Amino acid sequence: MRQIQEEEFKEVERKILEQQLKETEDERARKEQFEKEEATRREKEEEEKRKEEQKAMIRKLKLDNLPEEPVEGENDSISIIFRLPTGERIERRFRTSDKAQVFEKLTLFNKHRFFMIILIQRILLLIVQR
Repeated sequence: MRQIQEEEFKEVERKILEQQLKETEDERARKEQFEKEEATRREKEEEEKRKEEQKAMIRKLKLDNLPEEPVEGENDSISIIFRLPTGERIERRFRTSDKAQVFEKLTLFNKHRFFMIILIQRILLLIVQR
């Protein structure tokens, strides 16, 4: 009888150890999965940061190539005010000798780029029609 009890006890003990081992393996697998997901998330964040830095650098380079704004009242200059859908106003003076690319470069620095491009196209049409 005692031997049967000892065998049953050993069997229960073995099952408990197997269960603990399985739980440990499951926990390790969950931890590995979490670490992989975290690494992937960090890589994506770093890639997005690099892309933003590249965009900022390109914008800065283009801004450096933007001609200086003429002083107020300077002959042969025009002043254009953009009123954006948000109500924000952007005022910029240009020389009449400035090329259309100056307008395009200006739009690179505003989140309402599409809206500004449409306005600039209309302004250029008006200028050409004069």
